[in-house]
Amino acid sequence: MTKRIVYFLALVILLGILLAGPLVGAAPQPAAMAPAANSANPCAKLPAPNEAELYPWLAARCYVKLYDEKKSGWTRDKEIRGTGPYIAGNAIGLESDLDYGVHPAVRIYYSPEVMTWLKGGRKGAVADGGIIVKEMYYPPNPSYYNTLTPEEQVAKMTSWTIMVKAPNRSYDGWFWSYYAVPEPPAPTGLGATPPAALHVRHDGGSDARPAEREHLNLLRVIRPIEAPPPSFPYDTNSGFGLYCLRCHASATNEATFSSLDNIEGFPGEVLTYLAVQPVPTSYDPGPATCTPPVTPPPASAGFLKTFQYPTLDIPLQRVKSFPSAVYDHVVVPQKPDLKMQFITSDQCMGCHDATEGEQWNPHMMTTEPITKTRLNYSVNGEWQSSVMGLSGRDPIFHAQLESETLLIPALRKNNYASNVCYRCHGAMGQKQLQHDTGRTFPHDLVYQFSDDLNRDSEGDLKYGALARDGISCAVCHHIDLKSPTKPVPPTQFTGEFLLMPSNIVNGPFPDPLLKPMNNTLGYTPQQSPIIKSAGLCGTCHSIVLPVFKADGSPVIGPDGKPKEGFEQSTYPEWLNSAYQNEDNEHRKISPGQVRTCQSCHMPNTMNGSPIAFRIANIEDNDYPMTTHRLPEKDITLPIRSPFSRHLLIGINQFVLNMFSQFSSILGNSLTDAMAPGDAQNPIQTTMDASLQVARNESVRLTLTHLSKTDKSLEVGVNLANLTGHKFPTGVGFRRAFLELDVLDASGRVLWASGRTNSEGVIIGGDGKPLITEFFDARHGNGTPPQKYQHHHKVVTSQDEVQIYERLDKDPAGFFTTSFFSLDKDVKDNRLLPLAWSSAGLYAEVTKAVGVDGDPDYENGTGSDSVLYQIAMTPQLAAATQVQVKVMYQATPPYYLVQRFDAAAGAPPEITTAETKRLYYLGSHLDTSVDGIQSWRTELASVSSPIAGFSTTATTGLPSATSGR
Repeated sequence: MTKRIVYFLALVILLGILLAGPLVGAAPQPAAMAPAANSANPCAKLPAPNEAELYPWLAARCYVKLYDEKKSGWTRDKEIRGTGPYIAGNAIGLESDLDYGVHPAVRIYYSPEVMTWLKGGRKGAVADGGIIVKEMYYPPNPSYYNTLTPEEQVAKMTSWTIMVKAPNRSYDGWFWSYYAVPEPPAPTGLGATPPAALHVRHDGGSDARPAEREHLNLLRVIRPIEAPPPSFPYDTNSGFGLYCLRCHASATNEATFSSLDNIEGFPGEVLTYLAVQPVPTSYDPGPATCTPPVTPPPASAGFLKTFQYPTLDIPLQRVKSFPSAVYDHVVVPQKPDLKMQFITSDQCMGCHDATEGEQWNPHMMTTEPITKTRLNYSVNGEWQSSVMGLSGRDPIFHAQLESETLLIPALRKNNYASNVCYRCHGAMGQKQLQHDTGRTFPHDLVYQFSDDLNRDSEGDLKYGALARDGISCAVCHHIDLKSPTKPVPPTQFTGEFLLMPSNIVNGPFPDPLLKPMNNTLGYTPQQSPIIKSAGLCGTCHSIVLPVFKADGSPVIGPDGKPKEGFEQSTYPEWLNSAYQNEDNEHRKISPGQVRTCQSCHMPNTMNGSPIAFRIANIEDNDYPMTTHRLPEKDITLPIRSPFSRHLLIGINQFVLNMFSQFSSILGNSLTDAMAPGDAQNPIQTTMDASLQVARNESVRLTLTHLSKTDKSLEVGVNLANLTGHKFPTGVGFRRAFLELDVLDASGRVLWASGRTNSEGVIIGGDGKPLITEFFDARHGNGTPPQKYQHHHKVVTSQDEVQIYERLDKDPAGFFTTSFFSLDKDVKDNRLLPLAWSSAGLYAEVTKAVGVDGDPDYENGTGSDSVLYQIAMTPQLAAATQVQVKVMYQATPPYYLVQRFDAAAGAPPEITTAETKRLYYLGSHLDTSVDGIQSWRTELASVSSPIAGFSTTATTGLPSATSGR
């Protein structure tokens, strides 16, 4: 990243601070990315593998001075040379130029350690401290540069890429760095125009192109309603285990393609490529423009009225922010622990993302046929914006965890609650910490980081980075199931999964390429049925927790033992469905009927056609010829079909929109920095796919009966579950409900059940919230017996609503959403999966509760029928049409109230930062967006005229499309 970009960002941040006020409680800001020299003479010694010493050494071109001292042993390439074909449009290089080089034009300098290794036939290892310095010139027009004097060449140099040998710091043994030539200081003052930013390619190429894409990458973390994240700006272009290995892993050894043929004083010819020379011209792109940040919009008046908690309503500057995801950086050490050695996803993304490679189209990219939007379907590109990838930063999870310890303070002891919850939400950090030290996982560890990227692989910072990385690559692909075709034993529930040796990676395909991954990470990929097994997901989607009283004492069950129960039973629900393939004792399953978790949540088709891709972007035979590259058989990727997208989607549009609208606070990226700049925002792709699943694969809504007489209007509705588990499933506070509207000819609502206000609160015929919407004293429903919506076979009143939900009471007899307080199941009328049976596996755990013998919950159809019997009135005589909708809420109003109540009542010495952040996000969330309008996700809708009714069914609304 260039120094001019730093000044540009500094200006943007300064504007934000002046407009929004000082950042209270923010992490210390890092030093500038182009540090001052460590001493008066930066060339006094060789640089250590860190930016503070390396960048001044490069800026002073100390390596050239060493080269000039012939006795030093430093040498260099014979000339400035190309790294691939180049067809120029003009002399300075534009996006229209065809550049197929892996880097721009280069000239490389080699330290004595590297030369000793090269002259020794590239055998063994480069000695510690060896340095390779690659000067880069844009455009890549080597013949032009070779006509210039040395002074003229230096004036046109744009950047460096560097390798420093440090074998004890990472498995591959190299420190990698990209550094742009420092620019003169930019104009200062609020009236100054920021200079044009340069396009910084993450593979080191095209580093002086116009600014459009780089502005996207930089401004992704400065949204109009947000503060800069902790430690911003940041430099991810230097460190161990960087994306450079995407290509360099294809080298025969030592991650370098260096050859004596290119070096002065040795025989051989410099590699050359096709070069169509340009006609010299001049070009000035002009200054880049940027929109200064603005003050945050005011909080939603409706939200503040519904959730009146003044002590939680803090300004933006006090909202607790997560470290940026770029600091989730843990590399494989030189000698990995085979029992357990987790790494962060950035060690995988270099190859498994749709990494830009100049004009050729990267693998795993496609174009949406209708909107023509460029979509990144790569493994990392989609995973990073999945709820799994974001689980370590999920603000609702963090507020829930904080709430548990506020309601039951004893859960703080020895980090009990956080250690249990992070078994899944931050599995790598929790398990690595336990393995390395025997300690339990403290929640605050996820906020610890260093702006020195390489320190995040060390000490306690490592565990925080691993936990923030969520349910990452090294979790799922390392899980071991001893019997992947049989149900997972309960001993492995609640995130207590087994692990493969840390150097083994499970995948779905036969004959995976071994050497690139082995060279980079020391990993050996293998085909395994485990990765396709539902049991892999079941270890975290079967959560069994103890039940505690408010004083922290355990509830004792009828058997005299501490009571425990399922907080989440998605996997057991699937085991008692028509789609499971692990419990053949109770049901014979036809192979065509089997649908595992991966079948739905990792789709492998697009518009009905199977997806076929190569699953990585590495340096293979599609790249320009180079020396000392592995044989083609070791680097030629086969096309894989079906290719399973790593969407890992549910229908939680609310949390996805929080990550979309508040990326700086939550620390996630809004663009994929590895992918081409014209690719759609990855979180938008995830939200589109989530809506498609929600509206096409969740439920089927049918009008089964409709009649109007002088006495009544009757409407029959059937809702069928299309999923392989309960609907809704997962955490117990999710809910779905039916909204039925009776309309006159003008579309005016005459009668309704299930309508909501703007904050998603269900209202009655008088337009006021139903008393059953909240379970607290301030809303008049805090004294037992608390009122709630019972399961309805027949609905006769506007105050009766068919809500599919789970409701539990705590040991004191109050309705609760505390996971450690689920003492008594009061209601669970969530739709059962198809073919659920009372004789099936886990029937007692997954059965319906509080449905009063409704046969729909015993017949295995996975559906429920409701009859609306509406007494006729003079007003209803004008009714001409009925409309029924299915609404879904991931965070119902009563759930938010219970979080806010717990925080508002906390002692002043107890932090409530997580809940205050949730309050800020909720109060500022733009709920006009499709998928969360009025705090609801509309899944299906069907309507019919009353006269001439015929049975009508729908699986949902028109499909969401990409590129909105």
